Amino acid sequence: MAPATEVLLPEGDGPHPAVVLGAEAYGTNNFIRGILSQSPAWNDAITFLSEHREHDFMEEPYFHVGILVRDVEAARADFTAKLGVEFEPVHSHRIATGETTRFCYSLQGPPYLELVEMTGTGSWSPDQPEGFHHIGVSDPSVAARCTAFGNQVDLIAPGDDGGSPRVVLTRPEALHGVRLEYFDAAIATQFLGYLRSRTVGSL
Repeated sequence: MAPATEVLLPEGDGPHPAVVLGAEAYGTNNFIRGILSQSPAWNDAITFLSEHREHDFMEEPYFHVGILVRDVEAARADFTAKLGVEFEPVHSHRIATGETTRFCYSLQGPPYLELVEMTGTGSWSPDQPEGFHHIGVSDPSVAARCTAFGNQVDLIAPGDDGGSPRVVLTRPEALHGVRLEYFDAAIATQFLGYLRSRTVGSL
């Protein structure tokens, strides 16, 4: 199992980590490419994505399950020890709401398990119990989903120049206590490609 080292991603009100790790892996941002190139495992992921651009990975619209935890390193170790699920290293990223999230995805999937550490006072706050947090979903029109949910959503990753949002998180009161994290379909396809490129023991 890979050590629980932490990968720091650039902070700011920019893209969701999925955008950074997926879309930017195609080479649209040289700064991000420079960061990723410091790790052979990231290079392998970038190579894989480059070779599979034309393939649509999004067969499963429900591609991950988010689990909120108090200590992501402890949870990572517990899920591996008790369920035999391996995880990538922990990442840190500041999202559009201003909170810095710490998270990691399982290597097995889909659906993948995402462990997210409690933070802030909003959707990720420690005022709620540990456990199931959200279902990650791909959708061709995130804006339409916002409308369908009566705009009871929190922005996670904005679109370019005020366009359709890339990632949003619905509020639990909008659907019987269940949150959905809607990803723009193109971003979700790229991110799922990255997730599938990893292998147990490669990170």
